[in-house]
Amino acid sequence: MIDSILVWNIRGVGTSRIRLKKLVGRYKPKIVALLEPFQNLEGARKLARSLNFDMVISNEVEGGKIWLLWDSMYKVHVDKLGMQYISVVVENGADKILIHVIYAKCSWVERRYLWQELNSNHVGVDPCVVVGDFNIIRNDSERRRGRPRPIVAMDDFNDWIHQRGLMEMASKGSCFSWCNG
Repeated sequence: MIDSILVWNIRGVGTSRIRLKKLVGRYKPKIVALLEPFQNLEGARKLARSLNFDMVISNEVEGGKIWLLWDSMYKVHVDKLGMQYISVVVENGADKILIHVIYAKCSWVERRYLWQELNSNHVGVDPCVVVGDFNIIRNDSERRRGRPRPIVAMDDFNDWIHQRGLMEMASKGSCFSWCNG
């Protein structure tokens, strides 16, 4: 259905524009999700054009932490838009897929609202993909060094994954993709 989706917590498009162009050139994704771009929707439109994407949406009204860029060969319909996510239905001919792009809050209390909102989204027979920066891990083996994550936050995340019947997908790149310093 969709050859590839590129998801990156870019933490500011300005300094990472060249790296992004290289990634798009290398992997040729049909959909790109950028988290924490730190620019407005007009900046997203300019970037989309420079990467040869026709379409772009943002949750700008809700805080603007997520951009979604895609090729117009796909029909994309916004299902729901929230402060911590964008949910879209992507159609390619008779194929449909629901994609949730998430940029979760750092606070486990605020993430609880996200899990509740996403649980209220429709679950149909169409495939569903959930991607993004969840700001939590499933267990402490998914990190190196530092303080352990709060068990209650990991339990909330794991409960949500279980309730939704989600499975982890294979990915390309480093297992540990982020470093705090």
